[in-house]
Formats: sequence, C-alpha cells, structure tokens
Amino acid sequence: MKPSLRAVFCILGLLSLLAGHAIPVTADSADQFLCGGVVVGFTEEGEPIPQRLKMAEVPATITPGGGTLTFSVDESVDPAYAQYILDLFHTVYPVAVQLYGPPVRSLHVVVHFDDSTPGWFWYSSGRIIISSYPRITLPYTGTTWALPNNDPRWDAVVTHELLHAFHDGISLSASWNEEGMTEAGAELVGEYLWDERVRDILGRTPQYNLLMYDTWSQMGADVLSGTPYAYYKAVPDLFYRSVPAVFWMLLSGETEAAAGSWADYTFLADLNRELYTYAATHSAVIPDSVFYETIASLSPHPVDGLPAATWVQSQPVVSTAGPEGEFLAIYPVQVTTGRHGRDICAPMSPTRLYTYAFARTGEGWAARETLILSQTVQLGVYDVAGQAMWEGSVILSKPAYDTCAYAGIDTTAWPAGAYKVTATLDLATGPIHAENYFYVGPDTTLAEQGLGLILVNGQGGFADAVPSSPDAITLFSQRSAAVLLPHHADRAPLNLRVFAHPKGTPPPGAPYMLYIPIAHVNSSAATLDPTPTHTVTVPLPYTRVKTLVVAPQ
Repeated sequence: MKPSLRAVFCILGLLSLLAGHAIPVTADSADQFLCGGVVVGFTEEGEPIPQRLKMAEVPATITPGGGTLTFSVDESVDPAYAQYILDLFHTVYPVAVQLYGPPVRSLHVVVHFDDSTPGWFWYSSGRIIISSYPRITLPYTGTTWALPNNDPRWDAVVTHELLHAFHDGISLSASWNEEGMTEAGAELVGEYLWDERVRDILGRTPQYNLLMYDTWSQMGADVLSGTPYAYYKAVPDLFYRSVPAVFWMLLSGETEAAAGSWADYTFLADLNRELYTYAATHSAVIPDSVFYETIASLSPHPVDGLPAATWVQSQPVVSTAGPEGEFLAIYPVQVTTGRHGRDICAPMSPTRLYTYAFARTGEGWAARETLILSQTVQLGVYDVAGQAMWEGSVILSKPAYDTCAYAGIDTTAWPAGAYKVTATLDLATGPIHAENYFYVGPDTTLAEQGLGLILVNGQGGFADAVPSSPDAITLFSQRSAAVLLPHHADRAPLNLRVFAHPKGTPPPGAPYMLYIPIAHVNSSAATLDPTPTHTVTVPLPYTRVKTLVVAPQ
C-alpha cells in the first residue's frame, strides 16, 4: 500500500514531541529558486508585468477536449542541460494532465535562459524563463529511480512553471489563486511520482505546509497577503507555502478517494474544467466571484464548519487589500529533518521563533513590500496565567529561501498546555507588535489523524475550557490546549463542544462555552455568523493545529 498524507503526518509526529534544544539567533541559507508567476513582459527597470494587467475581458480560445503541450529549449540554454530539461517535461507532463486536467489550449512551450533575476523563474507567453541550471552530474545520461541524477528542488520549480502553461490564455484574479492552484498541482505531481518511484521532485511539501497553515494564518491578512502579486511579497516563500495549503485542504477534504490514491484526487482537475468552460463562454479573465462560485459548486463538504467557498474567502492569504504601513510577524516552529536534510516544520513544542518585519506602500497591483532589516525585535513567551516563560531578542535579517531570522528556544521541561508568543519592534514611527500561539503537548505518539486545539477568547487571551465530543477521544486537555482523536479514521466530521472549565472538570448539562472556527485577525471575511451555537462541525482530512476562539453562550 502506498503511503498517504495521513501516514506521513503521523511520521512527522504531531504528538511525537522531540526534545527542544537551543539554537543561536541566525538565518538559514539555501538554494533560492522562486516562482515569479505569469508575466507578459518586463518594465525598463526589469520588473515583471503581471499577465492580468494586459488581459482583455473577452472569451478565451479553448481547444475542444483540452489542449496539448509540446516542448523545446532555445539557443540561450546550455546544450549540456537541454536533454535533462526535456526528460523532466516528458516525465511530468502526462502525470500533470492526469492530475491537473489538460491545458486550456494547445501550445508549444520553449525554455529560455536569463539570469538577470537570479533565483527567479517565470512563465511568459509560451516561454519558461529559467535563471539557473540544475545541480546534476555532467555529462547527463539520464535519470532513473535506481540511478537518480536530478535536482529535486530545481525540478519542482520548473514543474510549477510548466503548470502555468496549462492556463496560458486565461487569467485568474491574483497570485493567491493562480499560484495556489499551480503550486498545489506541482506538489501533487511530486507526491505521485515519489509514490510511483519514478522521480524525486521535492520543492515545498504539502505535509510541511498543512501542518503550519493555521499558525501562519494567525499572523493575519495584513502580514500574510495584502497584495495581488506574490513577486512583491516581503517573504515570498511563506506566500508560496500558504496558498497551496488552501487548495490542498480542498483537494484532500473534497475528494472521495482513499488517502494516498493521488490519481483519484480530482479536485484541481475538476476546478480547471469548470474555469475553462467559463473562459470559453464568458471571459478569459475570471473574476473572484466566479472562482468562489465554482469552488462552491464542486465542494459538498464543509471546511472548519463553513461551506468551502465561504471558508476560502475567510482565509487571510486570499486577501489582496492590505493597507499601507509597517508590519511585524512572529511564528513558532518545531524543526525536524526531512528528505535530503531539508527542514520539516510543525507548530507544537517549538525549537525556533521566526520573525520578520516589512513596510508596505501602494495599493492593489501597485503594492510593494520592503523588508525592515538590522533592527532588534524583543520576544516573549507567556503561559495561560500570563507568566513569562522565556524572553529574548532577534536581529532582523534578510530571509533565505524558506526561513527568516529566528531565536532558538527549548520547551522540553515546560508544562503541557497552550502558550502565547509576542514580538515588539520599536520604530521611529512608534512600536509595532505581533503575537501567535503554540502548545507543548504530552509525550504521546498519535497512531491516527487528530486535531490539536488552542482555545482563546475574543480578546486574544486564553480560555479556561475543555472540549468533548461523542465522536472522539480527548487525549489531552490542559491549560487551554487539547488534542482529540476521532473514533473514525475517515474524513467524517467531528462534532465538538467546549465546556467552561472552572475547576478542571466540565459542568453537567448543556455547554456553557463553545468554540467558533476563528475568523483570523484582519481577515477579509464578512460572512461568518458571530452568533454562538451549541455545536460546530469540524472535518478532519489531515492532522493540524488550530487556534480557536471561545465565546460565552
């Protein structure tokens, strides 16, 4: 049997808490391969011009039954790497058609080399623009599972750019949906090829992204999104991790397939089919309203107790209306080692506290984010009683590929429960603040999927409460944190109640307190019902940790 996402999550060990250890304040270094999105050209200053700014709102030219892509490299590409690139395409393309659906139209795709923007790869009008070559042994004579000679991270970025060609001729509304769909599709192709022992394509992994998604979302829309175009994000990698997680939640939550049966995960292909139909009959430019309506039509199952399209709209990363100003971000992670020595991060019992700050100017497509560097951020961690558990500082530095500056922290001896981490940066314009949450859990190995909860009140403080559910076993509930294990192992929803917890035991009868799926601070959602109810429904297609608001009945 092939490994599933669920199994991989359990290997990562949501509750297999590794011993924390002190790490010096620093920033990691790594190869920097980044996706620049879909462009139609560059300004005289060398900045990309997003496709959306040039698209006409007329019906697209659609190939009946789906298009077909062919490939070549032009004279700018070093011949030593030409066959490697073509082998990659011929391996990835048929799998992408199976998992992502056919391209919107037939097209010949040419690879072009241009290192004027080091580290950035682009898709532009039938061309994939690369700025570096894969790290492989030359002369290249082929790649097999038994004798690999490929660069997993380079392959992942080029696969991402190839999937942009599937949308050539149509335009989604912003980077959150175009890049989110494309990166989720590239990750799905990578998972499939790994399971089939065909090729190791490892860029950003869905396991890492899904485990961290709620912790990143807690930073709010002003930090996480705030611009329609990912190229101008202060930390692009965080954007390219959180937007595909939105689609992975739909991909895993809406499928009727067994976990790990990647070929049966059809949500992205179904979504593309419906988008193509709209583009052929209405407009090549697909507005947000149509995108959400399409998600709603394809999504029978709720996400976090909300209709899927409503849930998507409530996610901070899909906001594109970030205000001007200066912003600070903080998020905790536990770092373990994954394939090829790459970091895998989870949000409990952290070993690092990551932080970054930036200034945003302009609005909409003109928005630009500039990192604030060489300033000192004061950090603190507090328990549910407000007692300081740890204090320190970090000097802001330019992020590497997938990390920011961080301070090491050791939570090994801390009592099990929820904790708040805060960050403060004093600027000439005044101080700015940020906060996030994590929990330290018991030394327990979870054999099946589960849900970790952090219970907070409407003011961001901790709620003294305990969850219970007829559908689950409460494995752990202490200090405003809990872990529940469902009785079932499928995707069926979990009906959960949260009780007031004045003396450590829930009162009899109806619940006095309950949780509502959080509408994160600065979320663009205006559709959540603020009226508490006795019971909410939370589907569990994957292992994750959520910060939940508790409100009085």
